[in-house]
Parts: sequence; structure tokens; C-alpha cells
Amino acid sequence: HGPGVIAFESSVLEAGITRYTYTPTVRGHYQIAIKQAGAKIRHGSFSLYVNHASMNPRRSVFTSAVEVDAGEQLNITAQARDEFGNDHSGSSDNWGMQLWDGYRLIDETLTALGDGVYQYTDTPTLAGNYVAYVSTLGETLGTGPLEIRIWPGPTDPASCKTEGAGTSF
Repeated sequence: HGPGVIAFESSVLEAGITRYTYTPTVRGHYQIAIKQAGAKIRHGSFSLYVNHASMNPRRSVFTSAVEVDAGEQLNITAQARDEFGNDHSGSSDNWGMQLWDGYRLIDETLTALGDGVYQYTDTPTLAGNYVAYVSTLGETLGTGPLEIRIWPGPTDPASCKTEGAGTSF
């Protein structure tokens, strides 16, 4: 539940004392106004800030593009989230990434950008299909592995060569 008008569950503990119960799941600022039979209760208004819950790797997501041309910068970005899908701003050094290039897994480093955002940056030079596995707290992100496509970049005449009979340069 998030901000808005919500009816709380209540129970009478004893004469004049009532307990109101509500479990918020959306991070944010709330203004609470307690009413009984439609009338505001004196001193029954206050504000409340609900923070995120504990970080949950299964709800954390990738937030980046997955296709670039060879020679262009590739940014793989992951956002930490809690069990309710709220962005999680807590920082952890337990984020890691492995990149599968079709032949082997390569350990890569993610940089903490703050506010629960982690990023891997590289300028790939070889076209092909790759798979990134990002994990934290020993679990892979809930969105699973990220498939990446590196397209051939522009042709560099200095890197071209001609071979065969009758060629001379």
C-alpha cells in the first residue's frame, strides 16, 4: 500500500486506548490523520516517513541498454530494490559481475554510483553476443542474466588488409 486514503485495522486495548495497524509497502512520506466515526481525533494528525525494506537481490533489476556498436561505450547499470520493488539506497560492497564471452567467464568490477545504483563501464572492441551475470549477497539479480549484443563498429581502413594473388600495397 502507498500514499492515499487508507482504512487502518483497529482494536480496542482498553477504555480510551485504541491500536491502529497498517503495514506500508511503498517508500515515501505519509500524512496520517486519524478519524473516528468521520471526525478527526484531537492530536490525531502526524507525518510518517517509510523507508525501504531490506535489499532483495531477486527484486533488483538492470536499468541499461543491451546493444552498442563495437568501439562505443557500454554501461551496464543495476538498481538495488527491496522486497516490495522500492529502490534501495543502501550501499553494499557485495556486488559482483561475471561476463560470459562465449568461451569463458570473466570477473568484472561494478562501481557504486550511490542511491543503490551500480555500474559496469567498458568500450568493447569485439562484436558478438555476451551474457552478464550480476549478483549481490550471493544471489543473481531477479531479472536473471543480461544478454548483451555488440554490433560490428565502423570499418577502420588502417586495420584492413588485402590478401591473395595479384594484390600489392
